[in-house]
Amino acid sequence: MKTVMHRLLLAALVLVIACEDEKQVTDLNAIEVRITNTETYEYHTGMGGDEQGASITRQAQHYSISEIVRDASTNYEPVYRYKSERGYVGIEEVILTLSDHSLGTDVQTEQTEITIYISVTD
Repeated sequence: MKTVMHRLLLAALVLVIACEDEKQVTDLNAIEVRITNTETYEYHTGMGGDEQGASITRQAQHYSISEIVRDASTNYEPVYRYKSERGYVGIEEVILTLSDHSLGTDVQTEQTEITIYISVTD
């Protein structure tokens, strides 16, 4: 219960800070996945337009691969890829920020944070 309350408080603080910076955080999502320490995990962002993008806000700690790939192999969709360092077992936390820029007379950026909890097993 405390974890839920902490997440709600964090979400409220992020919204307040984001509004002060003229950025709109619209959604905080948490994803939980389980992989073995020999597997590679991919998160497809669904973003594909020229005004859309993704970045890693909080990097994993025990990785051999932790990156966003956006090229012909992903059909130019930003895709997050993770593979643990050899022999690692534990839980990783990665935060991605997805950005969507609206162009025109009033440029606006809508941002969505995605928290990915990766449980790595043998």
